[in-house]
Amino acid sequence: MPPPKLSKLELEIMEALWVHGHSSIREMLERLPSKTRPAYTTIQTTIGRLEAKSAVWRVKKIGGAIIYEARISREEAKRRLIDIPSRF
Repeated sequence: MPPPKLSKLELEIMEALWVHGHSSIREMLERLPSKTRPAYTTIQTTIGRLEAKSAVWRVKKIGGAIIYEARISREEAKRRLIDIPSRF
């Protein structure tokens, strides 16, 4: 079974993680364009979906903030986007 595809918002969050490295939800939120920035809870829900898809994982917890890190590379995300099996 091929890995699940990523939505536009999921890709934007992944891009923030690839560029800046491990980040909290608040840090990811601040890195998204202010004109189209979703609510904090939307990012929180989307991160939960990315965790379920094994695209991100929790690295550590600092105070009340959970720090996330990308678990897949850009190349793997591209393969998911266009549905190319990983064996090619």
